[in-house]
Amino acid sequence: MPLYTYKCQNENCLHSEDKIVKISNRDEERTCTECGYGALVREEFTAGDKGATFRYKGNWLNTTGRY
Repeated sequence: MPLYTYKCQNENCLHSEDKIVKISNRDEERTCTECGYGALVREEFTAGDKGATFRYKGNWLNTTGRY
């Protein structure tokens, strides 16, 4: 299950939290745990925003990745 970041829409709170949620349940309405008033809205990110990028360095792929 993917990790989503939700942010409170209350102007005084602006609390954000990360939750592991099923893809089918990601758009359900949630209330803020800090203020109890504001609705939590899912923030949109690209893969690079959360550090999901990686690189192969050196000759490792050439020596071990051949099929």
